[in-house]
Amino acid sequence: MMEDYMESIYYAVKIVALLWMLMVAFIAMFGANRSVKDDRSSMHFLAITLITVLPTIGYTVNAGTTAPGAFSWGFPIVSYLGFFVFVLGLVINWTGILTLNKQWSAIVVISQNHKLIDTGIYKYIRHPIYAGVLLELLGLGLGLANWISILVLVLLNAASLAYRIYVEEKALEKHFGDEYMKYAHKTKRLIPGIL
Repeated sequence: MMEDYMESIYYAVKIVALLWMLMVAFIAMFGANRSVKDDRSSMHFLAITLITVLPTIGYTVNAGTTAPGAFSWGFPIVSYLGFFVFVLGLVINWTGILTLNKQWSAIVVISQNHKLIDTGIYKYIRHPIYAGVLLELLGLGLGLANWISILVLVLLNAASLAYRIYVEEKALEKHFGDEYMKYAHKTKRLIPGIL
């Protein structure tokens, strides 16, 4: 009975992850139709690390509770928590994208008419889209109820996001100068008041 229940949760997480990957691929395809001068290949690096999502989910789903790293406690509560964290990440991510509106791009690019956005969610953190992605990945890892999945999904992708943040901040600093530096001094990168 419990094994059937666990299989249902793993299956649901797998479907959510596949839909998420399709969404990310769609965003990358339709948001990256501009010059890549400022991007410094950060989108390629990020895409490569995001590919780890599918094998990680396959590893966990196929082996289930026998997979090394599987939680022996808290199931299915941990999976439900993972779903909540995933949805929270989606909300933060899309709030960032919608706030940027036409200035948003899948690649790092600063246009001639670019304005520094420091309202809405950007009043509290500089990179809500990346904060949202990290929460989505953490949510997927928790949904799979496996420590190894959480580490692979979050740490590996956090490294590529850190590079992406570095590239984006350099481009913004170059374009906006002191205005961006003042904004950066007032806000944190990913977690309000902390990080």
